[in-house]
Amino acid sequence: LGRRGVLGAQADLLPGEAFVGLLIHAPAVRDAVLAALQDRRIYPAVLWPQADGDGAGGRFAARLLVLHVDARYSTGDVTGVADAVADALASSGPRPADRRRA
Repeated sequence: LGRRGVLGAQADLLPGEAFVGLLIHAPAVRDAVLAALQDRRIYPAVLWPQADGDGAGGRFAARLLVLHVDARYSTGDVTGVADAVADALASSGPRPADRRRA
């Protein structure tokens, strides 16, 4: 997903951990990805929404989406969510680095 605008992802989960955090390059793209996932009945968490725009923590929070990954979901479910995230990022337009290359 890094090539599609996700700057970081916590994907090295230990037993019992149940999330993947996606740090997306821009708040507007995070919001577009959130809406696209909700349209597909996938509901990531937005942590600390009241902090958006409030210093370094707010800028971080404004770009973060947290996906639930736990025993309720099969490998196929998680793969489907990853595909939905990739589709949402692809449809959100080019990343800033992609625009510079054009």
